[in-house]
Amino acid sequence: MTFYCKIKDLDAYLVTLPNGLFDAKSTQVFAPPQGVHFASVNKDASHVSLSIDANSQVEKPIQIINIFHQEHNQNNTQRISIHVAANATITIIHCDETFDDQAHQIQTEIDIVLEPNAILHYYHLQNINNKSVSLSTVTVNQQENSHFFSHTISFNGQSINKVQTIELNALYSEATVYGLCLLDGMQRSDHTVLLQHWSPSTRSLQNFKGILDNSAQMNFKGHILVDAAAQKTEAFQHSKSLILSDKAKARLEPFLEIYADDVKCSHGATVGQIHDEELFYLKSRGISEKQAKSMLMDAFSNEIVQHITIPALRTYAENLVRRRLSGDVLSCELCALAPENTAHNETN
Repeated sequence: MTFYCKIKDLDAYLVTLPNGLFDAKSTQVFAPPQGVHFASVNKDASHVSLSIDANSQVEKPIQIINIFHQEHNQNNTQRISIHVAANATITIIHCDETFDDQAHQIQTEIDIVLEPNAILHYYHLQNINNKSVSLSTVTVNQQENSHFFSHTISFNGQSINKVQTIELNALYSEATVYGLCLLDGMQRSDHTVLLQHWSPSTRSLQNFKGILDNSAQMNFKGHILVDAAAQKTEAFQHSKSLILSDKAKARLEPFLEIYADDVKCSHGATVGQIHDEELFYLKSRGISEKQAKSMLMDAFSNEIVQHITIPALRTYAENLVRRRLSGDVLSCELCALAPENTAHNETN
């Protein structure tokens, strides 16, 4: 079965990994541009590496799509190692998709190394079925003046568990972490971000949001550690959740652990519902209650989505968020991937 990316107007190098594995028969791999190396590391094909040579400026994003499809329930384990050498810049779009209604357990380990002056934009889009579980860890090692931008959007899944550990190990390294989680039914999300400032003059920003309906649950833990040696650190954290029903629950746990005295650090966490005053304002201008709620949810989520720097990907994410919030089931055929006989029918 052949798969195609259906993100309209997105120009990217595409890799498809069936069930997360580098399978020589069914894996589709782009022809690497100069300075980019992609390969399988181990015999069972569960570990792949992506490296970028020093001074390489990769103009197009690299999109890695894990497409999970099995006749029976399946446990899938995958490891991706990403090494961005000094002065190199790259964008990676990592998509997890299920193409069936089987119960998958997807375990993914991402190891990232950024050498001095390296820049990585890393987008992780999760859209798995309501029977499947995703367990992922991301570990980032940053060197001097490196920049890491992380954007995670979880559209669907029975249970999503993600831990990001980011180590700012040298002067002027920066990390920006955005996250958006959309949950309904009995879905659950557990997301942890640990930002460790080990060196002076490092900077980080976290902004995580969730929209919960029905009996969904979300736990977010944001931990900022500033070592005694990390003077002049700037670290800011924001987390908000929007609750749409009485049964939905969100737990936000910001935590600052600061051992330096010359720093700028802050955190804020808010759990709330749609305000009656905002609804009244919109309804008084002839907008239906359903449409008004949709507009308010869209504005709430857009604070995260607007930071996607690729126009085609941002438009795609905006449309998926709107459809998800309106109750659409986002299957692969309608979303990112399709079998060969429907692959060329574009989705708006």
